[in-house]
Amino acid sequence: MSSPEPFSGNLTPHTSSDTGPGSPNPLPAVSPTPQPVDPAILFIDRLALQAGLNQEEVLKLRSLYQLGVSLPGSMTQADIMTRVFALACQFSMEHRTLAAFQATGGSTPGGGPTGGLYRELTIRLEGSFQLTKEQKLTTRRITQDQIYKHSRTAFKALHHDVDKYVRSKAVQLSMDNVFGQPAREAKWTSEIKRTASNVRNSFRIDIRDSIIGKKQLSLEKFTAELAIKYRHGIISSQKLQGYLIHNVLLRRFAFENKALLGVDADNEESLSEDEDTYQDTPRGKRRRTSPGQTKGRIGGGADFWSRVDAWFSKQIAERGDDFTGVSWKGYIDESIQLDNERYAQFAGGTVEFDAASNGITYSPTVQSNSSQPIPGPSTSAHSLTTGPSSQASSVFNFSGSFGNTPPTYIDTYLQHFQQ
Repeated sequence: MSSPEPFSGNLTPHTSSDTGPGSPNPLPAVSPTPQPVDPAILFIDRLALQAGLNQEEVLKLRSLYQLGVSLPGSMTQADIMTRVFALACQFSMEHRTLAAFQATGGSTPGGGPTGGLYRELTIRLEGSFQLTKEQKLTTRRITQDQIYKHSRTAFKALHHDVDKYVRSKAVQLSMDNVFGQPAREAKWTSEIKRTASNVRNSFRIDIRDSIIGKKQLSLEKFTAELAIKYRHGIISSQKLQGYLIHNVLLRRFAFENKALLGVDADNEESLSEDEDTYQDTPRGKRRRTSPGQTKGRIGGGADFWSRVDAWFSKQIAERGDDFTGVSWKGYIDESIQLDNERYAQFAGGTVEFDAASNGITYSPTVQSNSSQPIPGPSTSAHSLTTGPSSQASSVFNFSGSFGNTPPTYIDTYLQHFQQ
């Protein structure tokens, strides 16, 4: 048996015209019935063609028209078509704007790149940046906390320490939006310098008023009141000795250099916390200079705090940086005795250096019109006696970094003062 022949190119395919037994009858040809076209749709298509709109935009125009005619209301055909025409004009304007930018290589008509225009706007906005009132308040409180540290011996560098502290805790203090942008950091630097200057001025005035005039204070009361003002809370007994020593050194320097108390290098009005942070009004006139005080801006290290820094630098070079060391004890003892002689009467108490116990003793003075002494809080290590001439004392440990100490009279005073 021979194999079937393969397909040949001359085979005639079956067509629908073939008829034969069993073939179905062909269907009669039906001509399509033309559907009526809405003239509005024709207008939309012609409008889109003239405006060069794409298919998506044409569909949006048609949808707007269909929405207008299907919703109930009193919109006329003319109103609907006017809205369609307005949308088509908007699409056309977008196309022309995009084409213009593409034709110029993404440049503005003046020849500058669009990125340059954006950068120009950004720079102008950065120039108007200001710290918020909350950020200014935070800055002032940190500055006050820094200036009253018992270990501070460099007051003119106060703003550097504030800057370092805030940068290390920028997120916690909500200051992280300031750093990393030169324009904002410039505003920040200006703000901390101004705040540090104002806080230094306030501190100088507090020292001056505590040793001169009608508001004189004893060392103990001065330490207590400024702890509230600058630290926003009471200081612990563990650190009290450090504050007493630090303050007595500042007060002695101020007393021996009274002429400098009226010399402020910044010549800036001292403002309270509320005045400094919650007022947007221009500052008032500077305070009048008292008789004998220096007028104008002082420079060249001749102001009060520059002289204080120079004094600490010289004394530390000679005596060392350990205020608990032997070379400092005699000077501190002498300073405390002089301070007590001058100001103990203004707070009913004296602070003394106890050589036997290598510590500092505070003794509240008994008021003459009282039948009972002013008691200090009793402890197991320091008992109290009573009597018309008795005194209560608490000895501070002078070793190490002003080590742990029992509760003292100042604790009672501070708690009362805070109320």
